[in-house]
Amino acid sequence: MSRIRIIITIIVVVLTTLLTGCTGKEPNEIAYVVALGIDSTDDDNYKITIQYANTTQISGGASESGGKAGSEIVDNVTIEAPNIYAGVGLANNIVSKSFSMSHAKLIVFSKEVAEKGVKDMIETLVRSEEIRPDVFIAVANTTANDYLTSVNPEMEVNPAQYYQLIYQKNQLVGIPDGQLREFFTGLYTDNYDSILPVAGVIEGSGGNSQNDDKGQSKDSQNEGSEGSSESLDSFESKNSDENEKEKDAEKNTSKYEYDIKNYVGGETAIEKKNKAEAIGAAVFEKDKMVGELGEVETEICKMLKGDYTYSYLTYYNNDTPDIPITVKTTQQKKPKYKIDTDKKTVDIELYIES
Repeated sequence: MSRIRIIITIIVVVLTTLLTGCTGKEPNEIAYVVALGIDSTDDDNYKITIQYANTTQISGGASESGGKAGSEIVDNVTIEAPNIYAGVGLANNIVSKSFSMSHAKLIVFSKEVAEKGVKDMIETLVRSEEIRPDVFIAVANTTANDYLTSVNPEMEVNPAQYYQLIYQKNQLVGIPDGQLREFFTGLYTDNYDSILPVAGVIEGSGGNSQNDDKGQSKDSQNEGSEGSSESLDSFESKNSDENEKEKDAEKNTSKYEYDIKNYVGGETAIEKKNKAEAIGAAVFEKDKMVGELGEVETEICKMLKGDYTYSYLTYYNNDTPDIPITVKTTQQKKPKYKIDTDKKTVDIELYIES
């Protein structure tokens, strides 16, 4: 009996020593990817932009209101590779820490890549043990690299939370739900084709970077009152609030969302610091982008699908045609469909409350 107890004691001691071992990586050895950008190249490769959290800035005392946040809370590395994971592997040779995509919130494709088809890359992402099925997917109407490098959060010190808050607004404003699992399901079902958010970059008439501000302030200090006045005029000109794309946005003339511009990503009124935005929808036929919807069209599409929740909508008023009426509108029930295959028509009954 004593021999059995001795053997059991030895086994317990050995197992206990094994449990105390640590075989994984320490947190300070990991670079957490928050977003990936996929652009095409002149050959068969892709230009892959890896955006990862700058943990030294996030944990360095930045306040919740932004503080030292903005573009400083993320870093970007861009490499050329035949696929996403080959790109991440190459990037690991550039950055001292090892990349982890377990906290990635956004995958953004350029319009050119989306029009060619993204099935192979979507299947790679779905089969990844690191990528979560609720990661957001978007299409950049410029390049994915331009979009990611223009991101400059003003109110967030956590870049992953910034993307989470922006792209989960699909229930409130004119962008669709663009989660990976929904898009992947759409590739293998005849029930629906997907629409994804359009990511754009606002193009102002002048720059307003911190370097420009500092350079302008230094010049102003070295000049007299007349020089300071000229310098101020130059500064205001460079920081004009005009958005070149906004001028070309088509104004909606129908009675729904009357007199509202049908914006897509990059066309809304300019912000001072953050030039990145998501609005409108990229329309897919299976894995290929075939069209684009503006904000108003996206709202209508969401209502027809039953994905709309609530927002403030503007309607034409016969009594006061020059003064539109704005009401808070909710969709409490899914719509009903009646399909006539002979006439090739679809009747849709909506349940909208104001």
